[in-house]
Amino acid sequence: MDGGGDLVSEAGAPSPRVPEQARDFYAASLGWLDKEAQPRVMVDSRLEILWQNDAGAKLLAARHELEAVKGILTTTKRVQQHMLAQFIGDARDDLTTLQIPRKDEQGFLLLRAVRLDSDIVGCVAVRTGTEYKPNFLDLDLAFNLTTSEHRVLIGLLDGRDADKLARLHGVSLDTTRTHIRNLYAKMGVNSRESMFARALPFRI
Repeated sequence: MDGGGDLVSEAGAPSPRVPEQARDFYAASLGWLDKEAQPRVMVDSRLEILWQNDAGAKLLAARHELEAVKGILTTTKRVQQHMLAQFIGDARDDLTTLQIPRKDEQGFLLLRAVRLDSDIVGCVAVRTGTEYKPNFLDLDLAFNLTTSEHRVLIGLLDGRDADKLARLHGVSLDTTRTHIRNLYAKMGVNSRESMFARALPFRI
């Protein structure tokens, strides 16, 4: 089924699980999820794909660790299919994670699943590895950061140290250290760990 629509029964009518008065909100919710950058897929106990957002469709179309084969969520390495089926079958009301080694051996595809009802499981995929880059929203506005301070903060959150940031931005190490001191003051912290903890809620 294409992203962004109602779950449908085989007859094509809206699922009876959705009350009449809630259908507009339900469709809007799926439309909202469809716009998210994180790949999301809903499957049933047979791994049939019931819904996917645009990012989920792109993930499956790339055919790295997961793909859609005749509408079924499938691992690209067939020896891992049993592991995926077991994981979906065992999904609970609280979040669980399956680690699938990436095809390029540069990390994992983390498939996080939660049971939505007796026969529907929602999955969110996160790729780890060298190209993984978390996104943070509105840190500059929340802490009244200058453009340079914000750029340094994002670099620190991305794992770079002051030396690397100074070279990357073409400024002196003293200038970069001044930005870091300003970040500590504006964010009300006294260590890098505290700064990361303060920034974490802004991650999207």
